Amino acid sequence: MGTQLLLYLSEDGAEPERVQALARQLRQELLELDVEAVSAVTTGEAPEGSRAMDATTVGALLVSLGSAGPFIGPVVGLIQHWLSRASHLDRTVRVEIDGDVLVLGGASDAERSRLVDMYVQRHSAEVLP
Repeated sequence: MGTQLLLYLSEDGAEPERVQALARQLRQELLELDVEAVSAVTTGEAPEGSRAMDATTVGALLVSLGSAGPFIGPVVGLIQHWLSRASHLDRTVRVEIDGDVLVLGGASDAERSRLVDMYVQRHSAEVLP
């Protein structure tokens, strides 16, 4: 199995429905990359009486790169660009790979770029032969 990234989206003051809509929007953009899959993160069965089959973690996505997939750079770059298009809003995307976390949001563009470069370098080195 290839690398998997857990993404957790949030927007200050947003209702769960808004966060889910943002997650769907980001998912569509991520699917345009050469990734194996992008899916909502489920937490088991939905509460009794709801129409859903599984309970979904609000704003959470699982990105599977696959064994021959791209390095994480394009994925994290897309997330960074997605956030910058709404920089006037207080949005955050938490990226997690094997317990290593990168929080995108609330930093200057320069600081965010530096953090992204370090994170991508660290994880790109893990997949090189």
